Amino acid sequence: MSILAIDFETATSARDSACEIGLSLIEDQKIIESRSWLIRPPCWPHFDSFNIKIHGISPKMVASEPTFQELWEELEPWFKGRTIVAHNASFDIGVLRDMLKSYRMSIPDNPYLCTYRLARKVWPDLGKYGLKTMIHHLSLDLGRHHRAEYDSIACAGVLIHAMNKTSTASIEELAIAVDSPLRTVQQYGHDVSTNKSKDIPFGNPKLHQPLHPFFRKGIVISGTLESMSRTLAWQKLADIGAIVQENIEKNTRVLVLGQNDMHHKNPRKPTAKEQVAERLIRQGHPIEIISEIEFLNRLESSNRV
Repeated sequence: MSILAIDFETATSARDSACEIGLSLIEDQKIIESRSWLIRPPCWPHFDSFNIKIHGISPKMVASEPTFQELWEELEPWFKGRTIVAHNASFDIGVLRDMLKSYRMSIPDNPYLCTYRLARKVWPDLGKYGLKTMIHHLSLDLGRHHRAEYDSIACAGVLIHAMNKTSTASIEELAIAVDSPLRTVQQYGHDVSTNKSKDIPFGNPKLHQPLHPFFRKGIVISGTLESMSRTLAWQKLADIGAIVQENIEKNTRVLVLGQNDMHHKNPRKPTAKEQVAERLIRQGHPIEIISEIEFLNRLESSNRV
């Protein structure tokens, strides 16, 4: 069994702005090797101050480093034939794909598993599952959090502890035990915009914005957005720290109507999601129904400095 734990740090909120990658190789439930590489991202020399504050990597630090395309020849052997794990895989697998796509390179077909989702199922009473929380809970004394090598080691540690706790001998057995089917990197993001996928992203905890109006609010999108794909909207919401939902629930707080729904909206014949929302509103649940334009205005609200 050969598993690769990965972690990316990015220069901006864009996922094609990787400035560091950390890799940890796991065999027989032991970390046998780990490394990290600084990367000069396509957006160089532009870095967001928010990201620099998190990981401490500046444009100057990567000025002489290779691009991801130049580095891939060295990185690719680490990936070949291995299952990938990442803590919040929707972010790290997205970065991997977007970096490869930005240089028009082929997407690998590695299976992957998210240790954030895994932790939620293995330790259901923990409440929080960010990497910092898991490092503390599992007593993983690894060095500086938010640097890629250390975070990849922490991710590997979460996986190893989960396998021990579930008494599973392989990642395939573990995936079955916690009902989290392995997907491949090539499958990542497919069908989300048509609402056929249940792979709603958890978002990047490093980018959560506690002062954002959508933070920790249940958000449902109905219909087709004109401004962006549903995949991108879900990811933006998840990164803010919103609770992305496919269907109206009692803890839903905002229903966003895509422009298509707004253009064809008939007050006597609301969409199915509107009907559910309006019924819950009549029962006293504080659900807002807003347009795509209002959604975009609120989405751009930020507490970043």
